[in-house]
Amino acid sequence: MSSLETMDITEKKAYNWLLTKGYTPKDIIFQKRKNPDFLTSDGKGFEAKRLRQRTLWFTSNQFEELKAVGAIILGFRDESAEPFITLQASDLKEGIVEGVRIVATKASYGEPKKRTAYDLLQGVVEACLEPTSLTDLYFKIKTTYTVLTIKLNTALRFRLIETLGEKYHTTQKGINFLNAWANVQTFLKEEF
Repeated sequence: MSSLETMDITEKKAYNWLLTKGYTPKDIIFQKRKNPDFLTSDGKGFEAKRLRQRTLWFTSNQFEELKAVGAIILGFRDESAEPFITLQASDLKEGIVEGVRIVATKASYGEPKKRTAYDLLQGVVEACLEPTSLTDLYFKIKTTYTVLTIKLNTALRFRLIETLGEKYHTTQKGINFLNAWANVQTFLKEEF
């Protein structure tokens, strides 16, 4: 299987955009499970991000890794093959940047604390912000297979995630759930 076949739609857009910028296929290394998504022969790194609900989503670890290597973030809308925004990761911070909300999720995969059913559901939905296989999900969530399949089925039943081939991806309803759950958690921390 070629690298192009393993890319999601946003990564393919970024790859094709890099080709229009003078890079050849030999100049571009695709990193499926690493940050950034692409390394180029001139030493640059590029991370492809899909705009969802006027937001570019990152995990906390990804956010820090991209900042550390000084990657270039390419933000894509669904309807366009060209990035609508290009940002230097080293300058990234959470909040509104050029009209786009930047969010680094506070995922707590594998922490030794006891997690509630909602925490586990949140973890599944967050982990699927980028298309994720069942195996990758298992390692990200760090729970038993039985508990993972229960939460996965719950997320599918409530349409918080959807299947894309053999991968799972967060839906718009899932993003709304993450935002609402974050608001509840903030409220609880402030009130109690």
